[in-house]
Amino acid sequence: MKGPQSGPPPPDASWNFTIPEKLKLAIADAVVTFARMETTLLEIIWILEESTLEEKRELTLDVVSKNFKKLKRVVTRLPGAETSRIWPALSSLASDRNLIVHGFWAVDDAHDDRPVVLSHRFLESEDYVTAEYFDYRRFEFFQKRADHLLNMFRQFRVMLGDLTREQRIEAKLVLPKEDRRPRKARATKQ
Repeated sequence: MKGPQSGPPPPDASWNFTIPEKLKLAIADAVVTFARMETTLLEIIWILEESTLEEKRELTLDVVSKNFKKLKRVVTRLPGAETSRIWPALSSLASDRNLIVHGFWAVDDAHDDRPVVLSHRFLESEDYVTAEYFDYRRFEFFQKRADHLLNMFRQFRVMLGDLTREQRIEAKLVLPKEDRRPRKARATKQ
């Protein structure tokens, strides 16, 4: 599902760097929801990898995309699991989350105080930094998808926790050892 698209502000845009409360709350909601999703995914990986305390500590240092990939390897093996829309949604959410967190925010006074995010990700020239509108509808779309995925991942985590180790192994809900080498071993092999 494609969400609201945003484009660059027009040349007559007027930047105001005083961030309104509504925009602060939209940014905070997106960041908090995505962090909850990251934490839930990490806890799922701990179950799938049957992690010890030391391994859990190491896994918390991994970038989130590695945990997405580990989860995908397990979930796509489940008979009847319809997951084709999960991975693009996660990728899109992660991209928007990075823009939300790392972008430089303003509002366009000349156009109804529309939220604008400036980012080096949009770099087009040596002379200026480009921005794009990130309307409240886009925040709402982000939040709707993130809430849906968070709820789904929470349910999956509870389901995994309710299974015995033997049931998880039988259902192939344990990552093979070669997919879960400790971080220290990976670092020495690179």
